Amino acid sequence: MIPTVEKGKQVRAGKLSLGKSDPFRLSLIGLAPIFIGLILIYLIGKFFLSAFSPFLLFAIYYLLFTISITMFSSKKDLVSLWITLPVTFLLLTSLYLIGVRLFLEENFIQKANAIASGLNYYLLITTIIDYFILIILSINNYLWKKILKGV
Repeated sequence: MIPTVEKGKQVRAGKLSLGKSDPFRLSLIGLAPIFIGLILIYLIGKFFLSAFSPFLLFAIYYLLFTISITMFSSKKDLVSLWITLPVTFLLLTSLYLIGVRLFLEENFIQKANAIASGLNYYLLITTIIDYFILIILSINNYLWKKILKGV
């Protein structure tokens, strides 16, 4: 499918149809790109970001950029969250009120904290890469407008 510009200057790059499913599964499908994107950014940052080869480092930066700009869900993918978030909140609140408590071991909390800290660092690097490319593309766009305006 060729990308088209629709109402509100939104670009439709493709179309995917889903089979019938319940709202909870649809929410997981809608949130999957975000979760997978965060997992990939963490793994790439942890295992490959310390590469010493300039070509490999460039490829990793390109991969981080590509993942970060494609990991977001569309509005249509997140429609089912309007159903699942309140239901999940009510369920968790009900469990809390009847006395069900979840306790996490300190070791688990420390590992989760280390992963979250690493993810924050790798997301910062990814954000810097994204802004660097945005600046380059903005300068490029500005220069091309100046060049074509003068012709």
